[in-house]
Amino acid sequence: MIVAGSQPRELGSRSPGFNTWVKSQLRLQRRAGTRVEQIHIRPSRFNRACESVTASNLVLLVKDRGFGQAGSASLRIRRGGGRLWSCRWTFDTVLDFGRRYEFELTAPQYRIDRCALFARRVRDGGLRWFAYTRAPEDVGDIPDRFLDGCLPDILEWLVAIDAVPQARTLVQRWLGLDTAVDARPAYLRPPPWRTIAFEKGQAIAKAGGGPPTADSVWLGWFASEFLAARNQPAAGDVPG
Repeated sequence: MIVAGSQPRELGSRSPGFNTWVKSQLRLQRRAGTRVEQIHIRPSRFNRACESVTASNLVLLVKDRGFGQAGSASLRIRRGGGRLWSCRWTFDTVLDFGRRYEFELTAPQYRIDRCALFARRVRDGGLRWFAYTRAPEDVGDIPDRFLDGCLPDILEWLVAIDAVPQARTLVQRWLGLDTAVDARPAYLRPPPWRTIAFEKGQAIAKAGGGPPTADSVWLGWFASEFLAARNQPAAGDVPG
């Protein structure tokens, strides 16, 4: 148990649409057709009844079973079959990269107010994350800091729904992070690891190799296999 009584439902009632509390799995969720959006709540391992009750490390997860076999070739390659697409991210990263968010509910008299405060954080910060994958025109709003973590999943979804131009744009943005303005002297700047890994993945694809396991290398392979204009060479930069 994270909290006693109705506090999880209270959190859900203040987060638009998240009106289903799955007690056995400690998650709030909402459904729209084949799509499910979930907020998974992780209790602290140090929780003790009547002593300390804290929840943190929330995970945002979206799943969609609405991909037909003809449109999900990229999903089958990465995930080994099936029609389920999913993408997950931690709540801490969505709100503020590198910070830890939690809510402390030990004192019963403060639980409602603290749940309300946390629900506002979920609504104002975390819920925007779900919007990025509802329609292909929304992916352009994804902050750069998310791309290193969820780009492979986002690209799979875009290709599965035939939104290849949006997929190419995201890859270009991701590669562009290697050339972002850096005021440090050249010898202190990190190597362009995204570009290096991407070109390695392209080389693997050109040689007829299968999908690599490392995400950054996989992106280059995936771009060559699914984003390249077949009447143009795929070497060097993002095809298209």
